[in-house]
Amino acid sequence: MWGISPLDQLMCRIIFKQARYEGLNTPPGLTASLVYPSTFGALNWGGVSVDPRHKVMIVNSTRMATHVKMIPRAKADELGVRRLPEFATDLEVGNPILPMENTPYALEKTFWLTKLGLPCISPPYGFISAVDLNSGKLLWSKRFGTARGNGPAGVDFPFAIPIGTPNHGGPLITGSGLVFIGATPDARFHAYDIRTGKLVWQVDLPGGGNALPITYTVGGKQYVAIMAGGSVVIGAKTSTKLVAFALP
Repeated sequence: MWGISPLDQLMCRIIFKQARYEGLNTPPGLTASLVYPSTFGALNWGGVSVDPRHKVMIVNSTRMATHVKMIPRAKADELGVRRLPEFATDLEVGNPILPMENTPYALEKTFWLTKLGLPCISPPYGFISAVDLNSGKLLWSKRFGTARGNGPAGVDFPFAIPIGTPNHGGPLITGSGLVFIGATPDARFHAYDIRTGKLVWQVDLPGGGNALPITYTVGGKQYVAIMAGGSVVIGAKTSTKLVAFALP
């Protein structure tokens, strides 16, 4: 259990004792249970990126837990649980209960957080890693994402401390061995050296780069672009900007 105050730690312990946790793949039920990795995923829809020449896979991952409970359909109907608006997430509409229509149950689902909105498990919460696909060995792994823009009770933290954060988006590998990725809630776009994991470049985006980057050429000049739309789920700033980069 983790928290920035003894009260936080106590509340997390109470929730843990009241919930079921049977290890990986604990099934949901009518009593509350903990899911770890979370329903948000350890790896999310951003997937992985593979360098076919050097047989290296780059993967960003999230280390969080979810508190879940199934609600019988009759009870869900009493609570007025209805289908979410199209393209909306449960967090965007402020309701942690997912309707799961045409099934016998709805699902109450929240991140396992303290009262101040911080995770009940200790950091780091996010990683970026490289795997040798020939041997399956981990080549390098490092914390991914900083505390900037995050903080307890919704207060923005101004310092870019590399704590490793939940991340939402995926990587892109270029032929020169650079890994481009946004994904973090601090709204930064990063470039790593695939061989060492060294951060060689980063830039602030107008919103979270919670998408997959692309690369393309026009007139012989190479560009890297990313949609900086942000993510409500991990608290990344939203925008409507598409941003492209190139060397001078």
